[in-house]
Amino acid sequence: MRTVGVLEALQWQAKHSDEDIISKREDIMTALEFASAEQRSTGLVQTWFGDCAEHVRKVAGDAQPLLMEQLATVTDHRDKECVQFMRVGAPFTYQLPSSGLGEVLPDPAGMPSGVLGGHCREHNQALLGSLHEDSHAEALLKAACEDAKLGRMSMPTRIIGNELILDDVLLHPRFAAVQEKPDGSSKVRPIDNFSWSALKPSGVGQMARKRKIKAESLNGHCVPRESIHHDHLDVLMKAMTVGKELSGRTYGMFKADIDSAYRRIPIMAHHLWACWIAFMCGGDVWVAQHMAMPFGALAAVHAWERIGALLCHIACRLLRMAVFRYVDDYFGCERPAVLEHGLGCLVRLIRLLLGASAVADSKVGFGKKIVLLGVQVEAGKHGYKCKPSADKVAKWLVCIGVALDTNCLSPGQASKLAGRLSWSCQHLFHKLGRAMLGPLFRQKFAARPWKLSEDLRNALCWWQRILKLGIAEKNAWQSPKSDIVHIFCDAAGEPARVAAIVWYKGETLYTDCEPPSVITNRWCARQDQQIMGLELLSIALALSTFEHLCRGRRVIIYSDNRGAECCFRNGAAKHRDHSHIVNAMWTHAALCHMHLRIERVGTHDNWSDLPSRHEYDTLVRVGAVKCEPKFGEVYDLEDTSGVLSKYLR
Repeated sequence: MRTVGVLEALQWQAKHSDEDIISKREDIMTALEFASAEQRSTGLVQTWFGDCAEHVRKVAGDAQPLLMEQLATVTDHRDKECVQFMRVGAPFTYQLPSSGLGEVLPDPAGMPSGVLGGHCREHNQALLGSLHEDSHAEALLKAACEDAKLGRMSMPTRIIGNELILDDVLLHPRFAAVQEKPDGSSKVRPIDNFSWSALKPSGVGQMARKRKIKAESLNGHCVPRESIHHDHLDVLMKAMTVGKELSGRTYGMFKADIDSAYRRIPIMAHHLWACWIAFMCGGDVWVAQHMAMPFGALAAVHAWERIGALLCHIACRLLRMAVFRYVDDYFGCERPAVLEHGLGCLVRLIRLLLGASAVADSKVGFGKKIVLLGVQVEAGKHGYKCKPSADKVAKWLVCIGVALDTNCLSPGQASKLAGRLSWSCQHLFHKLGRAMLGPLFRQKFAARPWKLSEDLRNALCWWQRILKLGIAEKNAWQSPKSDIVHIFCDAAGEPARVAAIVWYKGETLYTDCEPPSVITNRWCARQDQQIMGLELLSIALALSTFEHLCRGRRVIIYSDNRGAECCFRNGAAKHRDHSHIVNAMWTHAALCHMHLRIERVGTHDNWSDLPSRHEYDTLVRVGAVKCEPKFGEVYDLEDTSGVLSKYLR
């Protein structure tokens, strides 16, 4: 649905002049603003709210859910029911309603409703006994008071002894997360741990322990009915490519960030008992009750997903804009002449429906060079390039430098760094760097004293060098118009052998060989005859041997091994020895400007099945020509200099 809507918007834009687009959008926004004012003045908005709970009306504030509901109908949105969140509140626990927008998830077995309410006393007593004062306790108290003034929380209350009725409410611990701003200042953000429970499992591993604890928590009893999928920069680039093809002009980009998105959605009245938080400040325990969806709750993510998707849909269908969304970050593309006005219309629409404070002036931006989702994107006449923003790179380098100097990286730091680097390497250069993330992800489960392993140190050195270089891949708006090179790859386990067949412009070439021992000797011990590693080697053999045909061209690789296909497509493998091969192949592709794609092929349809087993009858019949195998040197992770090894012939 989203893809179709964006494509229709781009096609509509191509049929209209810049002046027409601005005029039509201005007419629409003027009409909406007039209709909203009239609905308020005539009492229709108040009538729509009816006899809703008092906290629901306060959280909604100056939002316009009546108009939101009408626009959902006009634009034929699939999830019109989500607007009811603004009248009755959104569910906070147990089974969440399905919107029909995401992929349906199976219902888990054994999830009795009401189990949380039956254990409030034990849960709360254990939590109060575990509380300690956060170093930013005063900031937590101040944030709670500010939310209370907006109707999003009850006013924090100091409790002494057992003043709180422990049987009727469910408490959750609050802690502070410090965010550093680009200007060097910091912001304290309160986080409520709705995955906390009083369960203390023993005799299990760290991951199993965390799962058991969460299963007994409020988030553990929250059951989504569908998975969430967000838009990424790749869909934006595809939209800009289509826009350029249709209009002949390079599109610019815009962004708008929703302020306190979750906090604009009220909580269902009969779930408020589960929305209490507790923290210490000044030696006393303070408690408060959430009235709006809080950060840290699984239900808040799904509630906002539905409202956020509706706003995006309305902008796309009504204003004919190519708009995308990642959680509460809206971004898109427009022709240069209408870029600023289009962004202005989007902001006016969001403020009209969610409230005047929904989008701050400082949270919007536009241009041909802009930071989107932490990535600096620059659009040019012939293509675009992406790289992490300078302020983020500086933070990452500091973190990496400290880890290398102290020879220590905590699981929490490793998790954050892995996530940030994983995000960036999607846009830096093909899929290089994915193999260097494995040691960071494994460090998430390291035990004290959290020392750097050899693999982790090498990976950090590699990332340090790459980030300092400031390199960025250049992507053309249009794929090369060259003919496609088709390559079939296969391997045999016993005896070990790899083979590849290439078809290009009617010419058929093939190669096969025994895998080099210098590579196979480094593999981990397995019981599967190393078939997945051999399948990956067959692809590496093809790219090395037929480089003269693949250089600068579109290449489709066919494999009948699902594991090899997934590893190649993702740019990394679960195990280090396989990641070496995958990293080397993508390195080779980058250096030779190959445009690779991998597809599945049935085992019986794979041309390379026979040569991998020394049976050449089919190849003789089609007149295939034998080529001498050439293997590229697999990138060596032990090379601490971090320089990508050159392929040897």
